Amino acid sequence: MVMSIMESCSSKGESTVASSVEAHTKIQLIINEMQHILDSSVQFDAAVEQQSTVSDEISRNIIGDKLFDHG
Repeated sequence: MVMSIMESCSSKGESTVASSVEAHTKIQLIINEMQHILDSSVQFDAAVEQQSTVSDEISRNIIGDKLFDHG
């Protein structure tokens, strides 16, 4: 009886360890995906900022050209 209980506890312990390792692996995959999303967001933000700068420059050039055409 005692041996049976010990074997059951040992088996459950091994199962718990295996589940913990699997959970750790899945959490690590999620962390890696979140890092990828963060990196993509940073790149997107930089591209939007560059586009905004170019748009502002184009607007200034267009306004400047109109001022010279009418002046």
